[in-house]
Amino acid sequence: MFKFLGAERKFMNIVDELFKTNSIKFIVSVDDCYGSIEETVEMSELIDEILERTDSYLPIIGAIGKYKFNLVDFIELPDEIKRKMITEWLDVLDREDIVKLAINPDSQELLTQKRTLLTFFDDLKTKEIITDFKTFDSIEVAKEFLEKGISGLWDPNEEKKVLWLIDRDFGEKGAENKGFSLLKEFHSEECKWNIAILATQKTEDIEQEVQFNDFLNRVSDLSESKNMFWKINKDFIDTNSNEEFANAISFGLKRNYTFRVTNFMIDALKEGIELAGNEFKNIEQSTFNNIVLNFSNDEGVSIVDTLTRVLLVLTKYDLNEKITQKYEDLVKLIHNYENLSTRSQGDNKIQNLSEVNRIRNLEKYNSWVNNHYYPVGFGDIFSINSEEYLLISQPCDITLRAKGDRKIKNGLLLRLTNVKPKHENFVFLNYFKKGEQYYVNLKDEFQIDLDILDLCALNADGAAKIVLNGEGNFEINEDYRYSKGLRNRLYEVLERLKQVYDNRISLTRTLDKLTENGDESVAGIIAEYKVKEQEMWGKFVTINNFHQEKDYIYYNVQRINRLNEFVTNSISFEHFTVSSRIGLPGDYAKQYKLTKYNLNVNNPSEFFGEEHAPPLLLATDDFSAQQIEDTLEIKKIILEAIKQVAPAVQKEQILFKKEGNTIIVDSSALPIKIKDSEYNCVIKADSLKIPTEIIALKAVKFMELLHSQSLMLTSNPLFRKFYNNEAMKRSKIVVINESITFKKEDFITGNYSFDYDGTRLLTINASLNKVADFDFELVMDFIEEVDGIESVASTHK
Repeated sequence: MFKFLGAERKFMNIVDELFKTNSIKFIVSVDDCYGSIEETVEMSELIDEILERTDSYLPIIGAIGKYKFNLVDFIELPDEIKRKMITEWLDVLDREDIVKLAINPDSQELLTQKRTLLTFFDDLKTKEIITDFKTFDSIEVAKEFLEKGISGLWDPNEEKKVLWLIDRDFGEKGAENKGFSLLKEFHSEECKWNIAILATQKTEDIEQEVQFNDFLNRVSDLSESKNMFWKINKDFIDTNSNEEFANAISFGLKRNYTFRVTNFMIDALKEGIELAGNEFKNIEQSTFNNIVLNFSNDEGVSIVDTLTRVLLVLTKYDLNEKITQKYEDLVKLIHNYENLSTRSQGDNKIQNLSEVNRIRNLEKYNSWVNNHYYPVGFGDIFSINSEEYLLISQPCDITLRAKGDRKIKNGLLLRLTNVKPKHENFVFLNYFKKGEQYYVNLKDEFQIDLDILDLCALNADGAAKIVLNGEGNFEINEDYRYSKGLRNRLYEVLERLKQVYDNRISLTRTLDKLTENGDESVAGIIAEYKVKEQEMWGKFVTINNFHQEKDYIYYNVQRINRLNEFVTNSISFEHFTVSSRIGLPGDYAKQYKLTKYNLNVNNPSEFFGEEHAPPLLLATDDFSAQQIEDTLEIKKIILEAIKQVAPAVQKEQILFKKEGNTIIVDSSALPIKIKDSEYNCVIKADSLKIPTEIIALKAVKFMELLHSQSLMLTSNPLFRKFYNNEAMKRSKIVVINESITFKKEDFITGNYSFDYDGTRLLTINASLNKVADFDFELVMDFIEEVDGIESVASTHK
C-alpha cells in the first residue's frame, strides 16, 4: 500500500471524528465477496486458462511478479512459446501465489474486495473507532440479523448507532439490484438507529443525488423513503481514499437526518390536521356565518379562500402543539445535521436546484386562483395579446363588495418581460417561469377595463370569454361557483356586454345592407373601412373590441396566476416611488464614471501555514477603471498594473475576484522560481504545482521506480496523479504528467514523505523565501532513501 507519511493517521482522524460526532459504534457489511473461498488448483487447466484469457491474467501476473519475460510482448508470442514461459514461471511460484492465480479474475476481484474490507474494519476496531463489526454474504442472513439478532447483541440506541454498508449486486443473474431489497427493512421505528449506505462499485447510473432518487422511484420501490439512504463506491472503503469515504458517509447521514426530520414533521402534521379537522368540522353555525360568509362577502374575497384560511390557522396551531411535545427530539436531529462537516460532495457537487426553485415558485405564486374562481385581485398576472402584465391597482380600489361594486373602472398593470430594460426602473421577478429571469418594467404601464378582467374569473382556465346562446344572449352557467360579490358583478358586466354586442351586430348588419344595396364604389369603401378598422384597433383591448366564435365571444386576455401579496406590495411601492419622482437632469457622464480600486495580490506564504498572511499591496494610487462587466477588459487593466512588479506575468495566469472597491488577484499570477533550477512553480492559497522534471533531476532513483513499477502504482488512488493514464492507454508506454499538484495540508509541517509498506522512499522539504516585494523563491530539498527504493524495486520484480 503506497501512501505519504501521516495520510493514514489523518484519514483515521477524519473517520474517528465523524463516527464520534454521530455516535456510530458498529458496522455491518453485507456483500457477496464474503462468500468467496480459496479454490483448488489443477496446473494443466490453469495453464490452458491463462493461454485462453491472456488479457485478463496479465494484470494478475504483473502483480505477482517473479516473471522473466516481457509482459508487453508476451501476448503476441506463439502459443507453444507462451506455454513454455508460463510453465517455467509457475515452477518458481509458492503455493499462495498459485492460489491467487488459479482463482478466475472475477473471484480474484471478490477475494481482493473481501481482504480490503476486512482489513479496513479490523483497523477501525483496533483503533477503537468502532466497538465491533459483522459481515454477511447474503441478504437473507443479514435480514434475519436485523430482525432478531442485532438488538440482543448490540442493543442499538441514540448513543450506539449502527452503520450498514450493503452491496448492490450479488452476482447472480437477476440479482443486480438485490441490495435494495434489504433497504426496505429499515423503515420500522425499531431500526431508526441503523443507517444504511449502499456500498457498490456500480455507481454510474446513480452518481448524482437526482439520479439516485430517480432510480429509487423507478426501480427499487423506495420512493417514499429515499432520503433514508445513500451510496458509496466500494473503492473508497480504504484508508488510501482519504476524504472520499468520510464525504460519502457524511452525506448519507445528512440524508438520513433529513428523512427523520421531515418524517417527524409529516407525522406531526397528520396529527395536527386530524385535531384541526375535528374542530373545524364542528365549528359553530354562527362562527361559520360571521367569519366565512359575512367576511367573504364584505371583503370581496373567495369563500373557499376564507375557509382554507381558517382551516390553516387551526392546523398551524395544532401542528405546533404536536411539535412542542417532541421539540427536544426534533432539535437534536437538526443539531446532528448541523454538526456534520460541510463536504464538497454533499454540499456543492450534488444539488437539485430545480426542486428548490419549484418550492419557491409554489410559495410565491397562487396557481389555483382560476380553478377556485377567485375574483380579480391585487397581484393577478395576465397574458394580454401574448404579453404578460401584473395588476397593481390598490386592493381597496379593485375589491368587489357584496353588491358587486368597486371604486375604479380601469385597472393599472405593469409589463413583465424576460428582456432586461435599458433603464434602471425595474424590479426582478424571480421564479416566474422555469429557467428564465423576468423583470417588472416600472415605466411600462397599461390600463384596461376591469369588466374585461372580470370575465377571467368566469372560467377555470382564466380566459376572458363568455358563452353566447342561440338567441344571442350571454349565459353564466353554474353561477354557484362564484362569490356573492362576483356573481353580482358578472351580471352587471353581462348587461354592458349585451349592449356592446347588440351595437356591433347592428353596425355589421347596416354595413352588410349598404354593401348589398349600394354600387361597387360603396362596397369598396366599406371593405376598406373594415380593413382600416382592424389595422387601427385590432391590437387594442377595449370592451368594444371582442372576438367572436360560434357559441362564445372572447378577448385576448387570460389570467395566469396570482403573485404573493407581500411581493406585489413591494413592487407597488417601487412603482409609486418611480412614478412620483421629481424629474432630474440626465447624467451624461454616467457610463464613463471611473471607480478607484485597491489592487491586492494574495500572499503565497499562506500555502506554507501562514493562515492570515497580509496581502501584497500594489502601489497604484491612480488605479481607476470604469465599472465594466467585461472580464477581459478588467484583466488587461490588472495585467498592466502587475507587470510593474512582476514583468514575467502572463494574462492567462490572472485569476481575480472583486470585493467592493478592492480587486484581489490570486497568487498564481506571480511567477515563483524554484531555487537553483530553471523551473518555476505555481502557488495558490490551497495548492502547489511543480514540474515533475525537477523531481526527475533531484530524485533519479525515485523516478526510475515510478517507471518500473507503473503497473502497480497506477492502481493506487493516491499515486495516480503522477501518471497520464489516457496517454498510457493509447501508447502502451509509461507517461508521466508534466506537473503534479500538492494540497496545502500536505505541507503543513514543511515536508512531504513517500512511504511504501512502512519503508521510506523519498522526503521533500519545501519552504518559501521572500527575495523582495513580489519576488519569492521556492526552496526544495529532495532526500532519497536509496536502500528503501532498491528494496521495493527488487521485491516487486
